[in-house]
Amino acid sequence: MQQRVETHLLDFEGDLYGEVATVDLLKRVRDEVKFSGPDELIEQLRRDVEETRAYFEAQPNERSRTRIPK
Repeated sequence: MQQRVETHLLDFEGDLYGEVATVDLLKRVRDEVKFSGPDELIEQLRRDVEETRAYFEAQPNERSRTRIPK
């Protein structure tokens, strides 16, 4: 079954719009949240990135699984 998800790719610069990607879900960072404004969203995204980086630091084998096909 194919689903659409919004995904933040850490340290990636490029344009993947219109491309098909496979995403392995390794850890749920948080449930869906409605924010009161852009500042609250930006702060939450900063915390999400910190949590994600900490996860990959603690799980180095998972980091090696991540890849972006050419």
